Amino acid sequence: MRKTGWLKVMRHLSWLTQVGFSVSAPLILLLLGAYWLVNKCGWGAWVYIVAIILGIGAGASSFAQFAGFFKRQINQSQEQNDDSQRKL
Repeated sequence: MRKTGWLKVMRHLSWLTQVGFSVSAPLILLLLGAYWLVNKCGWGAWVYIVAIILGIGAGASSFAQFAGFFKRQINQSQEQNDDSQRKL
């Protein structure tokens, strides 16, 4: 595999890692905040349900943004390939 092939693989691996963090981090942080509110402030267990709903929503929003970014990247690379084939 050429050097550019490895760079492409590493770029995609970093994007995959980033989307994993972007989707899971909001849910985890909101659940930790809910745990703190229940144990330190004496709020009811309903806070967990709100945290789960908001965390899933934030994760889905982050995934949708990533999907849009990735779609734009694919379209740009296809346009570049089309332009380079036209020159040949």
